Amino acid sequence: MIQFEFSVVPSIVKKEARTTYITGLSSAQEEKHENVFLSFMREHHCSNLEDQIEEYKASMDSVDNETINLSASEGAVLAAIRKERNRTIAETMERCGLSRASVTRAIASLKEKQKD
Repeated sequence: MIQFEFSVVPSIVKKEARTTYITGLSSAQEEKHENVFLSFMREHHCSNLEDQIEEYKASMDSVDNETINLSASEGAVLAAIRKERNRTIAETMERCGLSRASVTRAIASLKEKQKD
């Protein structure tokens, strides 16, 4: 792996970050400017760790979700809202990996379950 050349812990690069990864990697290999690549990898590792922590927290919330009978989408949306109450639908979509329709349905369902 190319990441080993730069003594970086190997990481899966998400599709939305691929262009920045390739640009930084090219710069590091061709011009011997490692800083752009290393900075990208550091930020990417931090982002991956934050995502994994959030997924873990959401999985811990799933115990509560099972008690009140939430779907996976409802549980993910609820966890995202609990983390940041002022999150927009677009941000929730991105955070949960769900479509706008799925997020909207999950919110409506959560509101309905709250009434019960």
